[in-house]
Amino acid sequence: MIFISSGGLPPWVPDSGAPAA
Repeated sequence: MIFISSGGLPPWVPDSGAPAA
């Protein structure tokens, strides 16, 4: 699944606001 982080970064970026599965 693709999550849009609050920071606008991809889910695989540690700074993402979503869990990187």
